[in-house]
Amino acid sequence: MEMQYTLFKYRLNIVIEDLFLSDLNRQTISSLLAMICMRKIAKFATIKEILSGSVEIGVLLKTVGKVIDMIKNDYLKLILSHENSEIMVKVFDEPVGFIEYVLSNVNLGAYVLVIGYLKKIDGSIYIVAKGVRKIDEKLYKYYLLRGKLHDIKSS
Repeated sequence: MEMQYTLFKYRLNIVIEDLFLSDLNRQTISSLLAMICMRKIAKFATIKEILSGSVEIGVLLKTVGKVIDMIKNDYLKLILSHENSEIMVKVFDEPVGFIEYVLSNVNLGAYVLVIGYLKKIDGSIYIVAKGVRKIDEKLYKYYLLRGKLHDIKSS
């Protein structure tokens, strides 16, 4: 029991660090922390896992990828890539200025950490971003290894 509590505390600290480093507003952070406490947050998932259907629609998740395309219309559309898999990330201007923040901090070819909700419309799966943070290649690889390590432990 003590080990499970320590593991939960460790995971919670990592998630909190991710949230605060993603420059979310206080209201969003507090609602995300409430969801974590209610165990409604999904584990880290790779783009391939998301597209395979192993992550439920509507859950909050985090993933990493390389930005291969950026298109700005009414919202900002990012296309993330990892291991020949691609997923669309929609960034809406809520809170106000969020799109400009992402545009000023993320460029094509950058590695990013995305925290958001998984959605599906007309058979198309995408992520509605609540936080986007540019990361370096070392941190990108760390998240991928951490995800693989968690899969090994849980099987």
